[in-house]
Amino acid sequence: DFSKSRTEKSLVVEVRKKRPVKAWLSVPCTAWSAAQNGNKKSKKQRRMLQRKRAESRSLLKKALAILGEIVKDPTADVYFEWPENCHGWQVLELKAFRKHCAALERPLHRVLVHGCAYGLRSQRWPGKFLRRAWAIETTDPAFKESVGKKCPGNHRHRSSMGSEVAHSARHPWRMAQAVAQHWARGV
Repeated sequence: DFSKSRTEKSLVVEVRKKRPVKAWLSVPCTAWSAAQNGNKKSKKQRRMLQRKRAESRSLLKKALAILGEIVKDPTADVYFEWPENCHGWQVLELKAFRKHCAALERPLHRVLVHGCAYGLRSQRWPGKFLRRAWAIETTDPAFKESVGKKCPGNHRHRSSMGSEVAHSARHPWRMAQAVAQHWARGV
């Protein structure tokens, strides 16, 4: 629970002790979604969005502090993931994290993964592919070649809206397998 300051501190201690070699992190992106941008018509809605974004940035800052500690180990790789079209990719906290990684000579590589390329399909309309794209920024330069996949363009998509949002937020099994195989190879 990153809302408690002791969580971040205890995780930093754990990272220093256990020295993880892989860390995948994502924080909720709701405050940065295109839908949230469209929901700011009234003054009250704009204030609510600003509050949600401040909370998101606070959480992001704490989470990136953990990744920032891990990335100091040149044998460890970090992976930060959000939807490709998330407006949060441009926040100062992520820009500072990119600079931190670059200063350590551990630049972040952006990898795009389209869910349909890994078989992400609609629950509501069986057989129909869902449009869902993730971006992953990682210190692992081989990850793009191994796991990055884009839509082959040979099918139609349903939008990940309404009841499909929660379903499409989970990574397809084949994508999880590709990540695990990549890590197992030690690439």
